[in-house]
Amino acid sequence: MKKEYKDKTNNKYLKIFFHSFFILLLVAGFLIDPPIMANNYDKILFKLTNILLLSSLIIPILILTSKKIKLHLPMFKKRKWWSSLFGSFIIFLLLGFSGKLCDSYHTEFYQSNYEEYKEIEKVENLSNKNINEIEKVWNDLSENEEEKQLVPNETNHLKIHYLDVGQGDSTFIELPNSQIMLIDVGESKESSKITKYIQELGYQKIDYLIGTHSDDDHIGGMMDIVNNFEIENLYMPLKEANNQSYIELSKNANIQRIEINDIINIGSANAIIKWVDNMGEYSDNNSLIVLQLNYKDKKYLFTGDIETKVDNELIKQNALEEIDILKVAHHGSNSSTSEKFLNEIKPKSVIISSGSTYSKFPNIECLKRI
Repeated sequence: MKKEYKDKTNNKYLKIFFHSFFILLLVAGFLIDPPIMANNYDKILFKLTNILLLSSLIIPILILTSKKIKLHLPMFKKRKWWSSLFGSFIIFLLLGFSGKLCDSYHTEFYQSNYEEYKEIEKVENLSNKNINEIEKVWNDLSENEEEKQLVPNETNHLKIHYLDVGQGDSTFIELPNSQIMLIDVGESKESSKITKYIQELGYQKIDYLIGTHSDDDHIGGMMDIVNNFEIENLYMPLKEANNQSYIELSKNANIQRIEINDIINIGSANAIIKWVDNMGEYSDNNSLIVLQLNYKDKKYLFTGDIETKVDNELIKQNALEEIDILKVAHHGSNSSTSEKFLNEIKPKSVIISSGSTYSKFPNIECLKRI
């Protein structure tokens, strides 16, 4: 008489746990969406890939803990421990391979976007690592009294604040003669934040207010700044624009003319105008003010939204030199910051200002060149 095998396993709580965990993983795999924009076909493939990969982790464990399941699978019928492990490993490989196979059938558009997403993620991780290292070094220095004395005092220092204004540009600079400079102010919705930031630092007067060009993400909040502070000098390209921000500013504020090679002397620092087009011969992005700030042996370049056309002009005019910190042009657009330009200025560090939810910038090709 054939002996019927009965499952006498007492680990029912363990099995309940693994079954529940498996169901939760499947639900999670189905609910998670791709990290990039995707059509319905790519979304389904992404979810199916997740489910198969998650299943490859949990199904072998479920089989090992359930004798009833093992009895119906050929590789488990011998009920030897090595046979069970080998069978589980085969199932793990099959499910994992199926998941990877599904992943390879995404559209070319999705695969290209995903590669770009991974590259940007690598750059962000590297940036975060560098920031953490810098903070550690600074904290170590601050613990040493001798090093503390190297921090510049309030009347002899240069301090640059690269402000977060989302998809826009704004840089606030405390100059070594106790004056201040503000380069661009972002969109109008950012003006109250910038005003509060500057006032909390104790300033009521802006000595040099610079609008690199007329785009709203650079001067949208400029009129609010003019209304809230005493403005000593306001510089912008004289090329006329039709947007409301520029029209309002030109009617109510005294915009001063500035030319290429003009120098603003600020105590032990100076600012050199490397580029500006007052005649309107170039597009808005290429008519703007490019400014280089020099202090002691350090050089800082602010490039607004210039494109490769102006990059080439600056190279042709021998107007460039090696830079310590580059404010990257046009939020990291691929139409700016050419390889030739980077080879000329050889920046030690770069700053990119772009909105965290704005997927167009910074462009992956621009990041690779940097």
